[in-house]
Amino acid sequence: MNDFSGNVTANLVDVVRNAYNYIDDFRPQTKSIRYNYRESTSEMTFLIEVPDSRKRLFGDVKIPISEGYRVKEMFALPDYTPVRAVYDVKDGYITFNPSELPSQDEYILTLNGDVEPETLKEIVHLKAPEDPKRKEEEDAYWVHSAIKKPGLMKDIYDDMKVDNVDISMQVGVQRCFSNAIPDDVLEVFDRTRELLDASNEDDRNQVISASRRRYQARRDINTSPAEAAEIIRSLATADNIQDYITVDDPFRERNINPGQPEQNIFPENISVDVTTDLSLDQQAVDGNITFRKKSFQNFVEEKTDNEIL
Repeated sequence: MNDFSGNVTANLVDVVRNAYNYIDDFRPQTKSIRYNYRESTSEMTFLIEVPDSRKRLFGDVKIPISEGYRVKEMFALPDYTPVRAVYDVKDGYITFNPSELPSQDEYILTLNGDVEPETLKEIVHLKAPEDPKRKEEEDAYWVHSAIKKPGLMKDIYDDMKVDNVDISMQVGVQRCFSNAIPDDVLEVFDRTRELLDASNEDDRNQVISASRRRYQARRDINTSPAEAAEIIRSLATADNIQDYITVDDPFRERNINPGQPEQNIFPENISVDVTTDLSLDQQAVDGNITFRKKSFQNFVEEKTDNEIL
C-alpha cells in the first residue's frame, strides 16, 4: 500500500478519457488540467463522488496511469479536509478502496508530474517570425500562441490552463550601432582588428604598417580603443535595450539577452523572450513585439558622441 509520498503516474490526455471506463461506480463529475509550459510539468484534478451505498463496500476507485506522475493531494468536500488515504499502484492503475475513505461523499484528487517537451508541442502551437514587419522608425515581430484542437480539449476537460508559454525571437540591432557610431570610431576598431590579424600572422612588416594606421586613426577619439569598445558594449545591455522594446498584451516580457559578442564590438541580434497564458476561455493569443530602432539608434549616437569623441 502507498500514501501520498509515493510516486504514481498518469497519461496527460488519455487518462481522463480512459477513466470513464474504470470509474463506473464512482464517476468523476469534473476534471481539470493545468500545464506549466516553461517547467514541463502539469497538474490534473478529479472530483470523485463516493455515495454512501452498497457500492461503497464493494466497488473501487480505479484510475489508469502511466509514467511521469504522482499523487499530490486529496481532500474531502465540502470543507477541504485533507485525506491521508492509502492506495494500490499495480498494472498501470491507481486504486482506492472507497470503504477506507472518510464518510464524506465527494473528494478532490490531484495528480502532478513531468511532461515531455514533445507532448507540450502537441498541445500548444507557437509562431514567431524570423523577419519583422519593418518601418522607418520601428520593427514589429508578430507572435502567436494557441491551444491545438481546443474542441477536443473541451470534450476531455472541464477546465484547462497552460501557464508560462514562452516564445523567443532574435531582434536585429546591428544597423542601429553601425549607423549611429561615427566613422572615426569604426575606423579605430577596423585598424585594431588589422593589427591583431597581423600579429597572429607573425609578419613584422605588416605589424609595423598596421600599428601606424591604428595610431593615426585613434588620434581622432578621446579614449583608447579598448575603452571605446567597452563603452559601445555597455550600450547593448538588457537594461538599456529594454527601454526600446514594447510587448503587446496579453504577452509579457520575460527576458532580454544581448549575449556576449566575441569577435564583434556590438551584437548583431538580441534575444527577446516573452510569455503568456492560455486556457479554454483564452484559446489563442497574438500580438507584436516592437523594437523602436530609430530611438535606440539615437541613444547610441548620443552616448558615442559624448563619451568617445
